[in-house]
Order: sequence, then C-alpha cells, then structure tokens
Amino acid sequence: MRKHAALAVLLACAAVPRLATLRSASGDPPPHGEADEQVFITLVAQVRAHPLAYTLQGTPLLPKLDAENYDKPIFFHPPAFVYLAAALTAAGIPLPLVPVLLELGAIACIYFLGLRLYGEREALWAAFLLATCPITWFVAQHVWIDAMLVFSVSLALLAADRAGENATPSAYAWAGGAFALAFLSKTTGALVLPAMIALALRRDPAALSPRKLAAAAVAAGLPCLGWIAVLRIANGQWLPSAFPTAAMMSRYPFVASIVARPWHYYASSLLLFAPVFALALLRLRALDPKDAGPALCALAFFLALTIFGLMHGGYQNRYVAPAWPALALLAGAAVAQLRTAGVIAAAALVAYGSIGAAEYAVFRTPRFADLRASVAEQFLALFR
Repeated sequence: MRKHAALAVLLACAAVPRLATLRSASGDPPPHGEADEQVFITLVAQVRAHPLAYTLQGTPLLPKLDAENYDKPIFFHPPAFVYLAAALTAAGIPLPLVPVLLELGAIACIYFLGLRLYGEREALWAAFLLATCPITWFVAQHVWIDAMLVFSVSLALLAADRAGENATPSAYAWAGGAFALAFLSKTTGALVLPAMIALALRRDPAALSPRKLAAAAVAAGLPCLGWIAVLRIANGQWLPSAFPTAAMMSRYPFVASIVARPWHYYASSLLLFAPVFALALLRLRALDPKDAGPALCALAFFLALTIFGLMHGGYQNRYVAPAWPALALLAGAAVAQLRTAGVIAAAALVAYGSIGAAEYAVFRTPRFADLRASVAEQFLALFR
C-alpha cells in the first residue's frame, strides 16, 4: 500500500484541475459546443433513450453535418465510448467527467506497466509526465472518443506484458480482450498490436504458440469482427473513416486548416508543446529490450497517422494521443536515470508544457478543437 501511495496522491492532484471540464460558461460557443463533441453528446443521448439507436439519423444535429459521412444507419466509429458513457451517465456521472476518469485510468495503467518494465522511480516519472502531458490532458477535457482510446491502448499494453509474464492461455485471452476494447474505442486502436506482441515475446518466447495465439485471437476477433459485420450489414461499408470532403472544408475553415498542415506536424507539435517527451530518444540509445514495446507503440501511431495526413485526412494532436503514454514510459525511464542537473532541466520542460496545458485544458477548455499555438509561439508573438 505504501508503494502505491504516491500514485494515489498523483491521481488526486491530477483530478482537481481536470474538473475544469465541468465548469459552466455562457457565450458563443457554448461549453462542449465543438462539432465532434456535439456528435458524441447526441449519440450518448440516443443510446440512453434506446440501446440500439447508435445513429445520428433523425436527430436535429444531422442537417448541420456532412451527409456523406454522417447520414448512416449506424455511426461509423466503433461504439465502446458511447455505450460506456451512456452507462456511467445513467449512474449519475456527468458526461464531461467520463473522459477525465478514462485519462486517470490511463495514468494508472502506465504507472503499473512502468513498475513491471523498469521500477518504482521510473514508473512514477512516467505517470507524472503523462499526468502533466498537454496533449492527453487537452483530449480528456472534451467529449471525444480519444480519451477512451488512450486508456484502452494503455490497458492493452499492460495486459500484453502481464500475459507474457503469466504465459497462460487465459492471460492471453485477457490481452486479446484488451486489444478488442482498443479497436472498439477507435479503429486506430489496432495499431497497438505490434507493441503488444513485442511486450509478450520479451517475457514469453512461446507467446505465439497455437494455444496462446488461439486464445488471444478468439477474444480479440469475435468483438472486432462482430463490429465489422454490423457496420457492413447496416452501412454497406468496411471500416470507413470520415475523410474531410470539399463540403466539410468549405463549411468548417478549421477542417481545411488541419488538412493543410505540414507532414511533420506531429513531430513539430511534440517539440513545441511538450518537449520533455523528446527525452524518450535518450532512453532509446540504450537499446534495452524493455523499450521495444513502448517504442513500437509510439512509432506505429505517429507513422500511421502521418500517412493518414498525407492522404488528406488531416493532422490533429488528438489523433496521435494514444502514442503519448508510450512516450511517457520512455521519457520517464530516461529522466529517472538523470543526475540532479538533468532532472532540473527535465522539470523545467515539464513546467513549460504545463503552461500550455493550463491554457488549453483549464483556462480555455473546451473552446478549441486543437492546440493552436505553443507557449513559445505566443511568447515570440509579444515581440512582433
């Protein structure tokens, strides 16, 4: 109990400023009035009224949206977040608090995974870095599915490491179920698979044996294939994604701006908004097998979503939010090995990122759909 007391204190301290998401505010735009937030708020209300009404058809919101992407019998994103949010709100939890709770769950998962991979000091640093991360904090202040994805990816990494340690078919079935949850949170959750395999193989060279593989495949495949089948039958589509159309870009200037962002946007954002996470590169220099899982997770999301952007799907920080817990593990392990001067420098970088988090996730939440300017950019603007 004493060993985990620091985590409990960290989660309590992290929860308090995140309650900014619950504040009431007047004016235009209203709280949680961003288009995607309104989509999920509407879907949660739909599902609470009727469990099978996972659609925007027949709602007042639909005429305000792009019909090509949203006028479907079944909403195109997987339903895990909406159904979980419907259950929690029915139990009395305010809807804006649900993503906050999911983010706190992700912090706890990363702490326990850090304990398993590295040690207590590294685990606490990883949890602290994730708790102060401006990207995941910003995401959790909005009624989006992305906080659910961050949590489920973190849980999947932890489950894979546990499966490798236990080396039993039942443990691999749990890991398969965690993968299914990530996929059913958002289809990009499937990108966690290489990292899960690396984590399991590190502890269990026989991880790909027929029995273990079958247990994981059944637990993962049945829910995932079930959703794919429902989507195909209802919408006649295979795993669609809402690529911005010309109509969307004309109606929403923000959509046009995210499509026009440069190919290096995610790497640039890392350096501009949360440079402490670049310390993950220090950890990778050690070529430690423990780092393979987190490194593959971060790389998979950054690379795949960059390709998505190059295909004119747009670049938004929340798209790569599931990569940040893995970066927190690597950067936390690196910081834990630094001497006093290095730790002070890392703390300064954390403080820099926290200023941006305070602006976008506390003082201005939830007005923006993405982080618009870093602390450095705003500081330089004062001298122009």
